[in-house]
Order: sequence, then C-alpha cells, then structure tokens
Amino acid sequence: MSKNTSSARADQTRREQLRAQQLADAKRARTRMRILYAVAGFVLIAIVATVGVVIYNDRQNKRDIAAREAASQVKPPHLNADGSGIVVNPQVTGDVPTLSVYLDFQCPACKSANDYFGATVNKLAADGKVKLEYRVLTFLDTNLRNDSSERAARASFCADIAGSFGAFHDAVYANQPAEGTGFTDEQLRVTYPTAAGITGAKLTAYQKCYDDKATAQAVRDEESKARTTWEGSTPQYSVNGKSPKVKNEKGEDTDWWRVLEPTEQSWVEAIDKIK
Repeated sequence: MSKNTSSARADQTRREQLRAQQLADAKRARTRMRILYAVAGFVLIAIVATVGVVIYNDRQNKRDIAAREAASQVKPPHLNADGSGIVVNPQVTGDVPTLSVYLDFQCPACKSANDYFGATVNKLAADGKVKLEYRVLTFLDTNLRNDSSERAARASFCADIAGSFGAFHDAVYANQPAEGTGFTDEQLRVTYPTAAGITGAKLTAYQKCYDDKATAQAVRDEESKARTTWEGSTPQYSVNGKSPKVKNEKGEDTDWWRVLEPTEQSWVEAIDKIK
C-alpha cells in the first residue's frame, strides 16, 4: 500500500511539473507574441510615418514646382488678336487676308502638308500677301499616350520669344520622328532651335524658357481658343475662316490639299476669291 501511494504521489508530482512547464511555456509564448506585436506595431507606425513624409514631400515638391512655373509664366509676343495662334509675319498690316494653319507637331499629315505647301505659304507670307498664323494643338498626346505635342508646343512658343517661331516650325517638320516615337528633350532643347538659327545667348534663354515650362499656360490658353474654330482634324488651312479652293493641273478649283504641287499664283487666286 505504501509503495502504491509513493508511486501515485510521484505521478502526481510529474503531472504537476508538466503542467507547470506547460504554463511557463505558454506564458513565454504569450510574452514573445506581445513583443512581436509591439515590434510589428512600431515598424508599421514607422512605415506609415515614412510613407506620410514621402507623400507630403512629394506633394510639397509638386506645389513648389507649380508655384515656380506659375511665377515664370510668359506669353509669346506674337499671339494674334484673340490669342488663338502665333502670327509669323506681324510686320504685315492693312487689309490682308489671314491664312490660319491648324497643326499638331506630332501630326504626320501636317509634315506632309508643310513639305508640299510650306514653301508656297512662306513665300506668300514673306511677300505680304497673307498674314500667316499657326494655331497649335496638342490633341495627339491623348491619342499617342505621350506628352510630345505639349512639349513641342511649349518649345515653339519659346522660339517665338526668341523671334524664330516660323523657322522652328519648319525645323520640327523637316526632322519629325516616326509617328508615336515622340520628341526627345535633346531635339527640343538643342537640335530644332539650333536648326532654326537660335544660338548663343538666345539659345540659353530659350532653353531656360523650355526647362521652366514658362509657356505652359500660354499653350493651354491658345489651344482653348483655337479649338473654337477648329474642325477636328489636322492640318486645317483656312483663309479668313474658309477653306481655300486651289486650281489643279486641269484648271479646276479643288480642295487645297488635293493639289500637291501648287503654284504661288494658284494660291493667290484662291485667296483672292475668298477675300
């Protein structure tokens, strides 16, 4: 009986010891979990705080950039009377018809039109037979999912400040990349303005204008006004608001864009019919 009692007591002691060990293990596990939760909480707070600082700094940087852009905004000097386009030959005055060309610098059809008709149009402008204005649009940025039209428009307005809008316009179309490729900053900062004759101090000022996005608001304002008379595609050529009819090789009046090798006289006659 004594032996059985001792054995039972030993079993009881082992069970109590095991239970105590289990309780101690469970307590240590709970302590570890509390520590882990606390550490995780601190890490999460640190991450949230860091993200918050990054977001705040990013927003602050954007506000600073926007503020700098707003402070540096300038208008090109040769905007037309209603602000809907840039006049290439402002020295022409009097009762002269206005030839308005609607364009997007990424538009391949605009390049083709300039290749075919640019020399004739430039001659008409140089001779004072028309007041030539370009109405710059940026709609192809949406179609092509880039920002090249807007950047090129800003650059062209900076070129107008440098006194070389027409030459810049021709340089862009003479070297237009494949559709969808877009313009590089090197092209817009160096290649095109240099080809347009903007050099030295004028090039430095032009590049600052471009880098500061100093004509961004002017581009938005001009396009908003140009769209009120835009028919929805480019290029669009209008003389006093009407599409000119040019004589073809058969002597027949036809849409201007159908006559790929027009003479200056054919355009003069088409303009005279409108004015």
